[in-house]
Amino acid sequence: MNLRSFDIIPFQLPLSNGPDRKGCIIKLKHKDNSVTFGEVSPLPNWSFESLDAAITNLKTIKNELLKHGQISSLCYPSVLFGLDQATTNKKTDLDIQQENLVSSLEDLPANKKIKVKLKGKALDESILLIKKLLNLGYKPSIDLNRSWHIEKTLSFTSHFSPSDITYIEEPTTKFRDLERFYLLSGFNYALDETLLNHPLTRIVKLKGLSTLIIKPTLYGGRKEILEIIKQTPNLAIRLSSAYESNIGTEHLKTLAHSLNLPVGLDTYKFFLKQLCYPV
Repeated sequence: MNLRSFDIIPFQLPLSNGPDRKGCIIKLKHKDNSVTFGEVSPLPNWSFESLDAAITNLKTIKNELLKHGQISSLCYPSVLFGLDQATTNKKTDLDIQQENLVSSLEDLPANKKIKVKLKGKALDESILLIKKLLNLGYKPSIDLNRSWHIEKTLSFTSHFSPSDITYIEEPTTKFRDLERFYLLSGFNYALDETLLNHPLTRIVKLKGLSTLIIKPTLYGGRKEILEIIKQTPNLAIRLSSAYESNIGTEHLKTLAHSLNLPVGLDTYKFFLKQLCYPV
């Protein structure tokens, strides 16, 4: 990679649902004077690396690229994501399979691909909401975020048929209850946060698992996502955002388009401000 410059630009943006989102944008100026960008924003409490560690990693990589034109150091996942974006650099409207997040009947999209978060909702309220969605012609995915004990989830699923729901994401609070949930209910499930706590070789053997929810910021770029796909040929893969800014969200769209995968981009809506591409 022939570069003229490599800039690391920190940012801090307010969110409507929590602390400010912090990260950085890398700006690469190439020998042909073209400029590309990538976002490096580890997700607090979920990413292996901190933002400070990612920036330190970037500074090492900057020196390697400017002096030798190649990277010899190991890279953190969020850094791999940002570098992948900076070398892909697509900022155009793409046709993607976007899954929309809803929490009530007031925010239903025309797109029938929806995910419903039921964390924090009472059992009766959840049953009523899903029944209304089914009557309106939706076949939702449901995200429980590991917030329901298996007994509550089984009580919920007893009101529906497995064919009514695409999958239930993180259906139990405990890992050991996942297969038991499937065997007792017949409902397929998806995993997201659990993937960070257990080796993929163990995950792929779980009965009833149908889908993996992958947040690229926590894993890397296109190469790393392809490796996950290679290791899980019998599972569906869906990409998901991890509070990337508008710049990082563009790369999520690019990845979803190039890999022909569905993507959920709902964390983007919590940003109160957005970034301009640095000059």
